[in-house]
Amino acid sequence: MATRADIEPVPKDYDETDRLEGLIQEFKEVGTLMDKGYSFYINTFVLNTKDGADLEEDLDSIKNILLSKIPHNKQLRIITLAN
Repeated sequence: MATRADIEPVPKDYDETDRLEGLIQEFKEVGTLMDKGYSFYINTFVLNTKDGADLEEDLDSIKNILLSKIPHNKQLRIITLAN
């Protein structure tokens, strides 16, 4: 589990578009690697955060899905987007 020390502080000159451009580039690179025969597990989940109890239940469900599908000794990156 990530601790507070693992979280990088937000720089004063932070620009969300920079982060988005980096994310787009990463997905392009993953697509290129998939074209070359590498395999990745890509999952998308949509959660409604209106009710805290529902959110907690949804997160537990996602945890169970990931634990059952993702092989051990792999790096897992979780990206969250809120709109």
